[in-house]
Amino acid sequence: MMRSQVFERFAEIVKACPQAVALSFPEVTDTGLTQGKSRVTWTYQELFDEVSKLASVLFAAGIKEQERVAIALGSQPEWPIAYLAIQAVGGIAVPLDIKSSYQDIRFIIEDCVPKLFLTTRKSCPNLTKSVLSDNLCPLLLLDKEERQGWQPQSPAGKKEGRLPPDAISALFYTSGTTGTPKGVMLSAANLLANVRSLQSLQMLRKDDVVISMLPLHHTYPFMVTCLLPLLTGCRIAYPANISSQELMSCLNEEKVTIFVAVPQVFSLLHNAITQKIKRLPLPLRLMQKPLANLCWLIRRSFGVNIARLIFSSMHRSLGQRLRFMISGGARIDTRVLADFYKWGFTVLEGYGLTETSPVVAFNTLSRFKLGSAGLPVPEVKIKIVNADNTGFGEVAIQGPNVMQGYYGLSEETRKVLQNGWLLSGDLGWIDEKGFLHLAGRKDEVITLASGKKISPEEVESFYGANPFIKEICVFSRRQQGFLGEEGKLMAVVVPDEEYFRQKKEARIEEKITWEIERLSLQLAPHKRIKGFIITNEALPRTRLGKIMRYRVSEKYKDTVFSGQHIVVKQTGETQPPAIEAPVIERMLAYLSRRMNHPVSLDDHLELDLGLDSLERIELLLELQRYLGIEIPEESILDFFYCSTLKELSQKVSPYLKARSAGSVSSQAAFDWSVALKEELPDEMRSQIRITPSPIDKIMTYAFMWFFRALFKICFCLEVRGAENLPKKGPYVIYANHTSYFDGFIIACGLPSAMLLDCFFLGMRKFFVNPFVRNFIKGARLIPIDISLDVLKAMQYCSYVLKHGKIVCYFPEGQRSPTGELVQFKKGIGILVKEAEVTVIPAYITGAYQAWPVSRKFPRLTKIKLTFGKPLTFNELSNTIKLTNERKEVGETRRGGASITEGERHEEGGQAYETIASYLKAKLLEINRGGRSPCS
Repeated sequence: MMRSQVFERFAEIVKACPQAVALSFPEVTDTGLTQGKSRVTWTYQELFDEVSKLASVLFAAGIKEQERVAIALGSQPEWPIAYLAIQAVGGIAVPLDIKSSYQDIRFIIEDCVPKLFLTTRKSCPNLTKSVLSDNLCPLLLLDKEERQGWQPQSPAGKKEGRLPPDAISALFYTSGTTGTPKGVMLSAANLLANVRSLQSLQMLRKDDVVISMLPLHHTYPFMVTCLLPLLTGCRIAYPANISSQELMSCLNEEKVTIFVAVPQVFSLLHNAITQKIKRLPLPLRLMQKPLANLCWLIRRSFGVNIARLIFSSMHRSLGQRLRFMISGGARIDTRVLADFYKWGFTVLEGYGLTETSPVVAFNTLSRFKLGSAGLPVPEVKIKIVNADNTGFGEVAIQGPNVMQGYYGLSEETRKVLQNGWLLSGDLGWIDEKGFLHLAGRKDEVITLASGKKISPEEVESFYGANPFIKEICVFSRRQQGFLGEEGKLMAVVVPDEEYFRQKKEARIEEKITWEIERLSLQLAPHKRIKGFIITNEALPRTRLGKIMRYRVSEKYKDTVFSGQHIVVKQTGETQPPAIEAPVIERMLAYLSRRMNHPVSLDDHLELDLGLDSLERIELLLELQRYLGIEIPEESILDFFYCSTLKELSQKVSPYLKARSAGSVSSQAAFDWSVALKEELPDEMRSQIRITPSPIDKIMTYAFMWFFRALFKICFCLEVRGAENLPKKGPYVIYANHTSYFDGFIIACGLPSAMLLDCFFLGMRKFFVNPFVRNFIKGARLIPIDISLDVLKAMQYCSYVLKHGKIVCYFPEGQRSPTGELVQFKKGIGILVKEAEVTVIPAYITGAYQAWPVSRKFPRLTKIKLTFGKPLTFNELSNTIKLTNERKEVGETRRGGASITEGERHEEGGQAYETIASYLKAKLLEINRGGRSPCS
């Protein structure tokens, strides 16, 4: 029996420290469940005995030198047993991803034809059944009860020997992010060379405890959390699962010193820490950032890490003995990395490929550079080939860790192995100190029509740092076949719906659009996303977190882009909610009539049905009436945050039990004219002071004096068309919205008497301070949440208009990220049509230049405010041929057919939208100097 040199190296470690603990893992019961917090430890000698038992079984099964054996296991103690046992008989280990599809596993098995398939009952039961049913490969179970009957035996009549160093030790299949799996042949010499290189960096010690939670079919976790620790004499700790609670428990109980993860894990940790910081009392929260920066400065200058003491609570949560953390598998966000260092953690980033066993470069404890992949490890050389005049080109690697080739793919091997160098396919450069910097894959670089090259990872990292964006994948039609503008960047965006809920923001599509446009202003024009898809389906990724671009491309490349962006529905089987089928049927039937097309439980209220804030309110009120239920006001938010119809139906269920099953109204349609004519509740009236008090007047005059002087001196504010303002209300002033200044600018443009009668709408989040809450009554501010309080906002506005007052309204709903006038919300249409009031257009120029969304602080520049001519409701009605006639239920169109619920709702909505569009056009006329008398 010929043994691999890897096994011989392991045997030497066992001989040197037989009683040292090799593995620690949770105790598992006979049913496959973990037994409380009880953990089991194996010494190196005990691990060696388990390996020897399995090696005897493999030999008895006829496994010979250089025959392949598949390993289908998770990150568990059976994995190193299986691998080392295969090395003990001179076989070739073929690690498989237990999360892979059966098609991928079948491809690998048929490609390399393993003699055995090693797994456990709980690792991948469905996959195992498929392999057995199709007779792809004989199965050998490694469960505890199976191993108990095994005995280590010396093979009779066989002499033990050593395989040559270039004998294949493992066959790692990799498709990366590009497609068809390729088998990478790594010899014992390749793997041991990488172990030797990493050991020479002297980062691991024999008393280290390394946590193993990443899938071991990838060479990065295989090397760093399995082979390297075992050949160094370290201890490996396996958590029961990868839940945050179990990971924290394992880190603390096992006194883990080295935490190995992928960038996604570090991003999750970073988000958790930053959320905790945001919940700190204000003084501590304000101190945190400058204190962290000071700690980082001291650490860089003097090598003293005082942040471990200052942020000790953070360090306790991850284990007091943690020496450093390692990130690999993909590039980590430099901002995330920098924050961890500022908090006193050490996160070492490296670079490697499956083809290089895998580590090529590494940041060490003594020599590291944030944002770089590190220095070449000992015995490895790196150079940049086909470089441009800046030194940017393809990374080439040479060393004893470079693979033997691709299994059965000699032509593919020749393409990447040239003159003793491996062409990695990665682009980058080497700085003056020898640190390697990466800039994406060669085959993923986007070349625009202008010839400019863009790394999609760089663009994704920039946009993806926005908390409203959970995932993003960038493409160019020029390279990926997307139906977008030639050579322009397009993207697939997955919103972070949990963050939307936290921020009480329900307008997913609108908010994502605004955020992307705002962020784009900070980039060079050729790097800006010009169109995008919003989907609530997670992007396909490798087990180490890299986006599988070829799969994203296949899924979305045939999607037709409509305008700037479209929405794509998540697909998949629908599990019926736990409520009565008749209720579901009634809801879906009603909603299908309302929407004028079939709907399903998986439909997203915004992304699929296109319901904005106003329409969500209408839907909720209509459902209450249609289903005969009453939802308390304090519970409305729960319904407002429902993402899908399935969630909505589950929320409705408890209220249905309080009334009879048949109480369904035939008149469910929501009518804004009725809602705005209802009396305002006392609680709401108490928030509004219609008649200003003497103190209110003093405050208003002081306000006017201060801000008029400020805007006149700093921004040369010029007001035109003030003579167009009626002296008495009711009327609505509507204006474009480009900066935080806009409300103040309108106020400064109004005469004193009018300002005392004018009410302004403002975002609630700016009025949470108790002092401000007391101030807003006198300042005639109506605080609203544009996502949640739209009905209240309309009722407040209608109330003050009924009392002959003035309302200042910004129909865009938010600041324009580009300074251009964006689509008006239909709220302005509702208010004007149902209140039947005069409207005054007001256009502000220069405010965007003074304080655009991309700036934290304003700059001095000229601002001009222009009031247009008043437009009475009668003039508006005659111009756009509105009618105030209400269509009653049962009204028929020509031919006697009944008007449907959806048509009735659509007809009302179109009238509001028509008004909103017309008012936008009138505002644009002022900007262009069209028919405005003030031009």
